[in-house]
Amino acid sequence: MDREVAVNRILRDLKMRDLISRDTAGQLRDGEVRVFLNILSVAVMEETARKMQAHHLRKVAQYSLDGIKLGEYNSIQEAARAVGYKGKYGRNIIGNSLSGRYKQTKKGHIWKYAEK
Repeated sequence: MDREVAVNRILRDLKMRDLISRDTAGQLRDGEVRVFLNILSVAVMEETARKMQAHHLRKVAQYSLDGIKLGEYNSIQEAARAVGYKGKYGRNIIGNSLSGRYKQTKKGHIWKYAEK
């Protein structure tokens, strides 16, 4: 959802519940609330990006079907490149294996997060 749409929906809900204060002339002070909501949304987006980056930079290990460790990589992206997967598709394949959605990849590899 677009940030401006989200801010407008929150403002609408706050107005409906009469939670936005009024100035001395009786006018809604929604401009101030809009500023705070925009600041909050930027902070949330930055925190989400930081968490996603930290998640994608975890070390991953590649195993054969027999449980033999074939390699260890610093990130999903690096592992995808090393194995020969192309672009986002390769990262998704490894990510799905790591999350447990798939037990193994088409190339017969099992992926796990590496021990720290």
